[in-house]
Amino acid sequence: YINIKNKQANISYSIDNVNWITISQIDISDKSYNWLVPEFSNNVDKVLIKIENSEVVDILENSFSIKLPPPEIVLLYPSGNEELLTEEFIDIQWQTKFLSYNSKILIEFSIDDGQSWKRINDDIKNTGKYHWHIPIIKYSSDKCYLRLSSYDDEKYFTKNKSPFKIELKPVIDMELMHFKKEYFADELINISWSAKNITSGKIQIDYSIDNGKSWKNISSNNNLIGNYKWKVPSNRKKYNKCYIKASLMSQKDINILSEIFTIYNAFDIDIYNPEAGSSIKYNTGVYINWDSDKKSDYLIDIYYSIDNGVNWNFIATENNSKGFYLWKVPNLKKNYMKCKVKMLYNKSSKLASYYKGTFKLKK
Repeated sequence: YINIKNKQANISYSIDNVNWITISQIDISDKSYNWLVPEFSNNVDKVLIKIENSEVVDILENSFSIKLPPPEIVLLYPSGNEELLTEEFIDIQWQTKFLSYNSKILIEFSIDDGQSWKRINDDIKNTGKYHWHIPIIKYSSDKCYLRLSSYDDEKYFTKNKSPFKIELKPVIDMELMHFKKEYFADELINISWSAKNITSGKIQIDYSIDNGKSWKNISSNNNLIGNYKWKVPSNRKKYNKCYIKASLMSQKDINILSEIFTIYNAFDIDIYNPEAGSSIKYNTGVYINWDSDKKSDYLIDIYYSIDNGVNWNFIATENNSKGFYLWKVPNLKKNYMKCKVKMLYNKSSKLASYYKGTFKLKK
């Protein structure tokens, strides 16, 4: 500087020779300034420096370039010592410096201590996260690594500091032999199952008739490989959202469901009145009501029992499609607590109806 009275000045820079950004206020007599170069998202090639005050303006004659430092990648998860399962999803997480959001990251994994690598995906944006579906491998490994690198220059990479473990996912296979979409009450279903990648434990078999909202037990404490012949229980109506489930008793989230199927009542007629648990007085009229699955008309013989179905007494013969019969209850002089009704096909010993529970006949 020569003959400048005002020693105070501003120093600034520009990357386009149009817009200027202040670096600092300086004292010209210092003759130098240590500038901490800011971070840029990309390389810049035409950087200029300007010093100015009220007396002078001086711009660097030749521009210079500012290059980005080598990219830095830090793997956050998995970082090492995690225990993961094949076929589960995890979020691979990382941070970068000097690498733009639109840059691509190459992710690879190894199950042999880094001796060989397999690409997970080579079109991953630098978002800091990737949802990874861990693949099926032939054997469990405790020497697993992830390697993340800049897609444009693979020599800039990172990996987990210590290995993590990938174990084979425990699986239960189940088969309903000769599976059908429809079953009837009292029909036998042959259930077979086997456990893979499970060395100990017991298998529990359950069924649901309400789309999995609730479950009833079929069999428990079964071996890891086995089969069971299940007799479909009798029900008052048709259920069209039924499942069978096999699960590991010590870890119920390890399970498998069958395909959905329907269970039909084994009988053509469902008796729903007298209601189970109700009390009926002698010498009164009570309606016997029923639903019939079959549309064709046929005759049925109606019976009642006062000893829980051991012995039966004839009431009347009626048409199945009618749906009701007004029964005049006889005077039996004693109270009976376990009474039932049933229907047979006319002049036959074949049972046509289903009635669950018992009712009472009283004086």
